[in-house]
Amino acid sequence: MKAGPKPDASNDSVPEKAIFAAFKLARQEKAVTISAVARLAGVSRTNLYRHTDVIKFIENLGAPDGRLRRGTKDGRTGAIEAYDDPDD
Repeated sequence: MKAGPKPDASNDSVPEKAIFAAFKLARQEKAVTISAVARLAGVSRTNLYRHTDVIKFIENLGAPDGRLRRGTKDGRTGAIEAYDDPDD
């Protein structure tokens, strides 16, 4: 009986690779653009544009300055308050 392929990054789908790459860019505080995500994910922009939900995700993550948003969570109620830090 033949074993299946080993799970690694090369077996990830285009959306998985792109989302991982987008988060990596954001965590490094680099610009989150379609081109940068495609380059880091090792996929073509053409292939990436076939996944409109991923494109919307990347655009939202990258807007307006490409940085992750900040926020706090109320420990008692669980309410989340998000904000943009003007000093960032």
